[in-house]
Amino acid sequence: SVDKLIGDAIMLTFGLSAPQGDEAARALRCAAAMHHAFAGLPSRWRRRYGPLRIELAIGCAQGDAVLANIGSAVRM
Repeated sequence: SVDKLIGDAIMLTFGLSAPQGDEAARALRCAAAMHHAFAGLPSRWRRRYGPLRIELAIGCAQGDAVLANIGSAVRM
């Protein structure tokens, strides 16, 4: 699920609400699909908008997570 949008970044989580045991594999498949989908975009964008530099970086981590709502109930 999408955990948060941070500027030009997206943080995704797998299995937090309903663990299935294959979270790491699903995360890696998602990363591979994002990489594949991104592969053709820069050349299409260059044809449309001219020279530009755009890159994709993907980080994956596995392990324990602390889940909580931080802050007041008014600002959720």
